Amino acid sequence: MSEPSKGLSLYNTLTRTKEPFVPIDPQNVRMYVCGPTVYDFAHIGNARPAIVFDVLFRLLRQLYGEKHVTYVRNITDVDDKINARALRDFGGEIAAGKLSLNDAIRKVTEKTADQYHK
Repeated sequence: MSEPSKGLSLYNTLTRTKEPFVPIDPQNVRMYVCGPTVYDFAHIGNARPAIVFDVLFRLLRQLYGEKHVTYVRNITDVDDKINARALRDFGGEIAAGKLSLNDAIRKVTEKTADQYHK
């Protein structure tokens, strides 16, 4: 049986209400969040969720212990914006048959991911 919420309430988008946070397993609190889609330079819109989820992660570690919280964040690297960026940056090479769209997408992703992590 799960223990009480330790005073932490979170907004549930399904019910549109604040609800006490009660982990499924207090010994193994898991947190999976969507990270940025890296297709251009980082901006304030990328920073906000990263900061919010980092603060939540730190709070959960305080409440449940450092060894009991797992935090996983993805980085999306394929979507329409990346495809458009690849065509914009490498369209000539793609049209000339010198580069495939997949290779162009990989180049855009590598470049912007490097910039994001600097």
